[in-house]
Amino acid sequence: MVSTVTNVCFKSESRPTQSMFNNTNRQQAMIPYDDDSFESAALALNKKMQKKEKSQERMNKMLAYSSVGIAAGLLGQLAISLFAIFKGARGEAPGAFKASALEFEKLAENAGIADIKTTKTLSKEVQRFFVDLLDSAKFDPKYMKRAGLKDKGFPNATLLLGNPGTGKTETVRMYAKATGGELATIKLGDFANSFVDGTATNMLNMFKAIKEKAQKEPDKTITILFDEVDGLARKLDKIGSNNEYLGKNRQSFITGLDMILPLKNIRVFATSNVPIEEIDNAVVSRLKRNVTFETPNVDQTFEALKFHLKDCEGLTNGKFDFFKDKESDIKKFLKDLYDRKGAYRDLTNIVQDAQARYTTAMEKAKDDTMMFEVKYLEEALKEKGIMASELDGKNKTANGIGIDKLNFWQKLALIKSL
Repeated sequence: MVSTVTNVCFKSESRPTQSMFNNTNRQQAMIPYDDDSFESAALALNKKMQKKEKSQERMNKMLAYSSVGIAAGLLGQLAISLFAIFKGARGEAPGAFKASALEFEKLAENAGIADIKTTKTLSKEVQRFFVDLLDSAKFDPKYMKRAGLKDKGFPNATLLLGNPGTGKTETVRMYAKATGGELATIKLGDFANSFVDGTATNMLNMFKAIKEKAQKEPDKTITILFDEVDGLARKLDKIGSNNEYLGKNRQSFITGLDMILPLKNIRVFATSNVPIEEIDNAVVSRLKRNVTFETPNVDQTFEALKFHLKDCEGLTNGKFDFFKDKESDIKKFLKDLYDRKGAYRDLTNIVQDAQARYTTAMEKAKDDTMMFEVKYLEEALKEKGIMASELDGKNKTANGIGIDKLNFWQKLALIKSL
């Protein structure tokens, strides 16, 4: 019986024939040699070829889409390059430093800053150093000549070392106020640039802007604070990052220091949280003196608390004086503060939190005569105590507290602090 194959479309060049199913093929495919078997095989081959054609169509579409994507990427890169060229032609490379980014703060008029000669928040050694630094600017020229001094007093570049929260930044602010000049606090990360050598170029331009300002105002003392220079000043083997990139940035920093340090009306300070042994020798040689801030004791922290609460109007009312009448409770709070490892570093944030709680209490009571209480500090410390200030830097777990023992709010506070 001869069967007719219907509803099967073959391309003329790919139509299967009887010869395609010779003895060898029949043996391999185990197909009986008859017309029905030939029809089934033809249908199967046709489906296979159709599937292959669809697969090829999908591949062609994918290639087309890929080509469009690549073309769009190249056009985007071209647009960025043209933008960079356009900006460069105008002297404005993308992300380039602008002198307006430097903010100089006039502190002489800010009475809220403590006096560096009378403050009790510093150790005697640190306080003596800064007082000597101030006094050296007023040395009598005849004594300087006898001593062989050519510059004004002590070296004008200092490295301040110590843990976070030990008062390095605030002390520089007190010094700047005492000089009657201006202060620029600079975080070198603000000048980072993703373009090749962009950060190094920005850094050099920043130093040029500082030099120009100092030269225009030779009678004004300009204090420059480079805040947290660890990432830039640490020895490369202590960082384990892109040494070539950091090396270029560091060289720009060193070159910039060499550019401004000869100016007699400039005082440079840099703060770091790591030991001096980890600071690159080239940086240490430029920052000619180094001062270590030790962890403040309870009495110094008591004075610091006074400073942070100086603007709070709810401390006295004629009959009540918070720091006198509540001294024992405050000392108890400070002892609790020190019992929680490193929590003293968060004193500024703890006080701010306590002031917010005090404000909330007045809002609820609709009473603006309420007095500030120690309990607000204690509540703030209780929440802050399990946060980053108390964390072990190595394992990121609360010191002495298992993560599994924290409640929901404590875990949330812990996550936010990381």
